[in-house]
Amino acid sequence: VSSNGVVWATHSNPTTADNVSTPVGAGVGTFTAELTELWGSTTYYIRAYATNNGGTAYGQVVEFRTAPPVAPTVVTAAASVISGTEAEGGGEIISHGGSQISTRGLVWSTEPNFDPAGVSQSQRTAQSGYELGSFTHQLTNLTPGTTYYIRAYAESEAG
Repeated sequence: VSSNGVVWATHSNPTTADNVSTPVGAGVGTFTAELTELWGSTTYYIRAYATNNGGTAYGQVVEFRTAPPVAPTVVTAAASVISGTEAEGGGEIISHGGSQISTRGLVWSTEPNFDPAGVSQSQRTAQSGYELGSFTHQLTNLTPGTTYYIRAYAESEAG
């Protein structure tokens, strides 16, 4: 056996043409694989595979359903490139939580423990689309000499 792992799909007959785990190893024996970035409330079909000089063989198909989606996980980065009336802020989306991200951006206030839902549109940036990883946005029309608090956010159907 030159490689083995797990294949998965939302249809009932997954193959190596679908989603493939990182190859777990080679040779014979028991193995496990981690499946990541799955969508919430979705039925998946998985099965083990092993490849050798003769081709690829598959194990029995197993069906499972993922848990309902939760809100994305996002962290805020420190502000940088700070001038009198502008700054650059950002964040990183660590996990989509099982549903597609519709919007990501920053909110800011002069209050340290502010409610992000209560800020005005002029204190909010937004970017459409799904993408995990880091992002940055420009904060504009800031008042010189004022302390601002920023929070990164990501929105999905789950929150």
